[in-house]
Amino acid sequence: MFKIAALQQRATSNTELQFVSRSMTHAVFDLSRGLGVRFWGKLFEKRLEYFVDVLNSLNGTGRTITEDPAEMDNNPALAFRLVWHALGDNPGKDLKGEADLEFHESPALDFAFHYAFNEDEGDRRTTRIPYPLPRRIANLGGFGLTNTNGCQINQFGLASAFKWRGFSARGEYILRLVDPRRAGRVPFTNWWLFTNQGDTTVQHGAYVQAGCFLPIPGLEKKLEAVARVGGISTLANGQEGTWEYAGGLNYYIEGNQVKLQADVTKVTEVPITSSTGSLANVNDDALIFRVQLQVAF
Repeated sequence: MFKIAALQQRATSNTELQFVSRSMTHAVFDLSRGLGVRFWGKLFEKRLEYFVDVLNSLNGTGRTITEDPAEMDNNPALAFRLVWHALGDNPGKDLKGEADLEFHESPALDFAFHYAFNEDEGDRRTTRIPYPLPRRIANLGGFGLTNTNGCQINQFGLASAFKWRGFSARGEYILRLVDPRRAGRVPFTNWWLFTNQGDTTVQHGAYVQAGCFLPIPGLEKKLEAVARVGGISTLANGQEGTWEYAGGLNYYIEGNQVKLQADVTKVTEVPITSSTGSLANVNDDALIFRVQLQVAF
């Protein structure tokens, strides 16, 4: 079981984040962990890194040996991630965490691409996806949540990260294609029942995030200001979207091992529940205040 090679923030350890949690965009498009086998390696003097995952399912950490074959399908899910370490003296390590704690004298720059595929014909554990509620149900719009059973999922993503002299920035764009294979035939896919959408639907999202250590005497490498903005759009039943705005301060007592974080996040309309992301109820207009003292071993 391992983190699926897909989103940039999933590849980053919980202890090395600039905010208390990952972005709202990540909560929607994250593929979490999976059970399977990975092929991994580095090429061109470690400048190019690749990951190929063959998995039981996306977001699937349930058992693989079962007495009931109906608990999972026979289709493996696939994920591929390619990272080009374009700049930096230590490829693969320069951009491991989000903050530039090392105050890189030379710029460090990564570019990444990911692709994930799943033909979900009854996976026991499945990916949750948001969809816009039909206007006849919610006159003002809103989101519903369903699973990917009966759907083919193709997901693509582009990401980049940068660090230099205490400044850091990163961003990611994700596009997901939802193709309901069991639209109009038994057993019906929930996606089709809820949306009446039988053709391929596009969902996409993005975020950008930046951090900078403040030039305060005595705190030059201790106090960091961070900001993030992101959004998603789902297009079944007409477009429905939402935005996230976040800002915060980090005080690094002993790097990422001991740090105090405080942030404020505004989500205009919560598209998915996430306990780790502090997103409680779908369609909430959320204003989130968080303070965290992290001690990592």
